[in-house]
This record gives sequence, structure tokens and C-alpha cells, in this order.
Amino acid sequence: MDKPFGIDVSSWQGLINWPAVASHSPKVVFCFIRASQGTGFIDPHFKRNWSAAKLAGIIRGAYHYMDFAADLDAQMTNFINTLEGDFGDLPLVLDCEDDAGKSKAVIKSSILYCASRVLNITRRKPILYSRAYWINDNCEGGAW
Repeated sequence: MDKPFGIDVSSWQGLINWPAVASHSPKVVFCFIRASQGTGFIDPHFKRNWSAAKLAGIIRGAYHYMDFAADLDAQMTNFINTLEGDFGDLPLVLDCEDDAGKSKAVIKSSILYCASRVLNITRRKPILYSRAYWINDNCEGGAW
């Protein structure tokens, strides 16, 4: 059995031709689309990508790029408000790649707090996206 193939997109990829993505081989089954970052940034292509991916029949998930130096409540409000009630097909994602100089304990508690906010608002558990080395370097061990 082949593994499902998916892509990660943001404004960094420019304007995406979603019908071409849908006809790509191997088949693009799912996509994760950056919705927001920090407390006020909304990806300028998010709305277009979000609706066009759906029209192209591609399973969608949205992600928020975390800023550990910024207010957590404001970030989750930015993320959830950007989605305008359409939480997509896949779990929402917290993208954690920059520690902003914060301690392991702060990083861990911030991730858990934001995950809890997403769960409470959407009734869906989010996915944590990162790299194993980043988690090992920046997150305190123990029960997650």
C-alpha cells in the first residue's frame, strides 16, 4: 500500500495552481496550509489556498507558526479567527520551530496551553509539528 502524499504550503510558495496540484502524480491527497503566525500575522494567501484546495478535492489542515515570545492567548485567537469557523478536515497544527530564547519549561507549558486552547475551542486535538531534534533541545521531558 502506498503512503498518502501531502504538501505544506504558505505564501512562500506564491500563488498555487490547485487544479494542477490535484492532478499531480503522485496524487496529492492532503495539504497543510499556513493560516497564521504570532499574534497578528495572517498568511496573505491563506483564504485563497484554503478555499481552492477544498474545491480541488484535497483534504486540508491549517497550521499556526508559534512565536514563543508573544502572548499565547492572542496567538490562538489569531489562529482560530483566521479559520472563520472552518477548521478543515485534518487536526489543526501548532508549528514549533523557533524557541525565541525561552526555557524548556516555558516551551513545554506554552505548547500544552495552546493545545488546550485549540481543543477547548474546536473540540479537536491539535497536532504538534516540529523536528525531533527541536523537541529534544527545547522541550522539558516528562509526561506530555
